[in-house]
Amino acid sequence: MSKYKEFSRTHELKIEPAYFERIVSGQKRFEIRKDDRDFQVGDWIKLSSAAGVAACKIVYKSTYEQKDGYCVLGFTLGEENHDKRQNADERCSA
Repeated sequence: MSKYKEFSRTHELKIEPAYFERIVSGQKRFEIRKDDRDFQVGDWIKLSSAAGVAACKIVYKSTYEQKDGYCVLGFTLGEENHDKRQNADERCSA
């Protein structure tokens, strides 16, 4: 066991409602973002939209084939988003 405690940060980001709905429904599990916040695997993203707020944990980061200064972030939804996921499923399937 490591003697160093792992630290994670929370990044607050805005997102368009259409993309937010797809994230909380499970259809979209990544974001391409400007890498100006030193995103790291293990950090959390708080996505805010007119449609709501969702917490996502970064599980993957890549800059491969991206524009300079941009990255791809893969994430999972936090468990507290369960109710939002069910509501978004209904809206996105229409």
